Amino acid sequence: MNRRTSRRITRQATAAAVRIYSEDLKESERLAIAARCEEDPVFKARFVEAHQLLGALDGWRDELREDSAYRSIPGRPRAHGRRVRRIAASGIAASVLVLTAIFLTTSSRLFTEPDSEVPRYTTVVGEQRLVALEDGSNITLNTDSQVLVEMTSAARRIVMDRGEAYFEVAPDPLRPFTVEVGGQAMTAYGTAFNLRRLGDGFTLALMDGRLALHRQGGEPPLDPPWLDAKADPGGVEQTIGAGLGVRAGTVVHFNAHTQTMRARHEPGLGQRQHWRQGRLSFRDQPMSAVITELSRYSEKPIRIHDAHIGDTRVFATLQLDSIDGALATLENALPIRVVPKVSEIVIMAAHEESSLQGP
Repeated sequence: MNRRTSRRITRQATAAAVRIYSEDLKESERLAIAARCEEDPVFKARFVEAHQLLGALDGWRDELREDSAYRSIPGRPRAHGRRVRRIAASGIAASVLVLTAIFLTTSSRLFTEPDSEVPRYTTVVGEQRLVALEDGSNITLNTDSQVLVEMTSAARRIVMDRGEAYFEVAPDPLRPFTVEVGGQAMTAYGTAFNLRRLGDGFTLALMDGRLALHRQGGEPPLDPPWLDAKADPGGVEQTIGAGLGVRAGTVVHFNAHTQTMRARHEPGLGQRQHWRQGRLSFRDQPMSAVITELSRYSEKPIRIHDAHIGDTRVFATLQLDSIDGALATLENALPIRVVPKVSEIVIMAAHEESSLQGP
């Protein structure tokens, strides 16, 4: 991707993010933006960045509304109120321009190699793939996943577009290794961690080393406040804000809707990367969660027909080389019956007669 194309996509994504904030946004426009994000991962990454930057204005708007409340105080000159309103409006407009300029500069900074393509690595459903980077780092992609990789002399940047990946980061103090997902970023100089994208949120499990969480597009904090997940067995919940440090043994769940994260210390992190050895381990998990996980690796959707089966507790290790074999393991250990069909796989209670119609 050359410089001109990169800046063009950035301008289009920024314009789309600004349009989302418009009160007269049409449904057709919203659907068109969503379709472009689905088709173009680079556009989607830039759009998320712009949306996050513009979202920072919400707090400023609230402050301006509160500050403008004094205009209702008896005796306050009306002309002065109009002048403040004009100043407030111009301030918001100026802020949008400043943030847009910052976004354009930041987004294009790591995509400035002339006539170069941004490498994209993808897996299909059921596939796993090892990606060896030129710096000595490794990325193992899980089923139905995609990352974009940009390596320059100044930085190593990864965009987690979808799915799940295990990162083994080679130390390089002069080139920070940053993974971006859903408007947030994590920078590591030599760590190992598992990252799974969930919509615009994510689950991060840090196996080794330390890393910094911060907003996408911003510089990683040099000395962030460090989370102490061990201190509270119930977990720590807060916003990422300007940046947070995370130590090995910590699992972080980020909720994109509330813009908050919940972190907890988890001694047995190993099972979170069992998929790399071709298996999934479940310890006292509901059947509904087990089937949801297996479905990620199955070309056919797997559906639970009897709702009460979803509450059945599962203790099992399932091999991923054969979905049929994994389901057979569950069928032999639990009171369920697996009914394969042409378009789906159905899980029923073992004692119930099949009332399913069709192929």
